[in-house]
Amino acid sequence: MFYAEPMIMIAAGAAVFAAALASSIGGFAFSALVGVALLHLYRDPVPVTAMVFCCSIAAQAYGVWALRRQIEWRSLVPYLVGGLVTVPLGVYLLTITPVGVFALCLGIVAMSYPLWQVFGRELRLPQDTRHSDGAVGAVAGLLGGLTGAPSLIMCMWCNLRGWSKERQRALYQPYILAMQVIAIACLGATAPSRIPLETLFFMPVSLVAAYLGFAIFRRLTTPQFNFVFQGLLIAAGVSLLTHAI
Repeated sequence: MFYAEPMIMIAAGAAVFAAALASSIGGFAFSALVGVALLHLYRDPVPVTAMVFCCSIAAQAYGVWALRRQIEWRSLVPYLVGGLVTVPLGVYLLTITPVGVFALCLGIVAMSYPLWQVFGRELRLPQDTRHSDGAVGAVAGLLGGLTGAPSLIMCMWCNLRGWSKERQRALYQPYILAMQVIAIACLGATAPSRIPLETLFFMPVSLVAAYLGFAIFRRLTTPQFNFVFQGLLIAAGVSLLTHAI
């Protein structure tokens, strides 16, 4: 493992706190929001993604604990199975392939949904999507292993179902946590020397920010939550497009 200079650590810690606070309000987009800032500081996508994984795990774990009574574990199974198959492939691609093209495509996807909603196109999926859930989980897992952001596809999928904010978050939050645990395990097995040591110091920062962000989430109505959701998707899309450029 390697470590950075103190000023870089301070800047990275501030970026982690800000991104964790913002993303904990909606329960996602931490990876995309913080990824660009960390990439400017570390200039290597592998340690950046490792740091994103670990800090996000801390924040997501708190969110899952807070939502534990709303989680329908049986509904999660198809998504988890799909992601379990593809996350290792995504991590492998991360270690050998430039991520610019993938970040560009993901940024376009992230921005397309809220822009669609802004222009009044209310798309809704049927309630029974059993034949598609596994495929959605697989796509999200692949992108999560590659970019550290398994959340965007899952969050868009849940929001298109027209569910309440609690039901949406109770599905995608434990999925994100599971995928990132698997991803950091794979990355640790393949590139342990490129995982920053200071990640251990940033995880508590992410946890504190998650606590504060979740307190704000509890006070939002579902329309307010959807507004925040769309804003975070736009911010995540811009972040990923900047990463690609």
